[in-house]
Amino acid sequence: MHTGPVLVIADESGLPGIEGIANTLEGRAATDLLEVPHAADQRALPAADARWLVREDGRPAGSAALDTLRTARVDPAAYVYVVGEASYTPATRAHCLSVGVPQARIDFCTYWRSGRSR
Repeated sequence: MHTGPVLVIADESGLPGIEGIANTLEGRAATDLLEVPHAADQRALPAADARWLVREDGRPAGSAALDTLRTARVDPAAYVYVVGEASYTPATRAHCLSVGVPQARIDFCTYWRSGRSR
């Protein structure tokens, strides 16, 4: 079990799972970069330092989260969990690898692909 910092990056499709993760952190340091299409989609999360990113109209899902991640300091000791649209999750993983987060501490899951119904 990882006891260090946790970084969670998600678009709106990952919010239910992110709430579950937040409930299991038991006081550990966690930072969430959460992208939503509208400011009204923000909600309170337990045990997390949530940074809400409202996607600008016309931008692809995950773009605000990825842009923010690229300018943030990522702790190489962090466990990183990325969830959301298929085009940004691999790019997010690649960025975390490039700043020194070991592959074994990065999990990512694509829930959907823009422009596809299945």
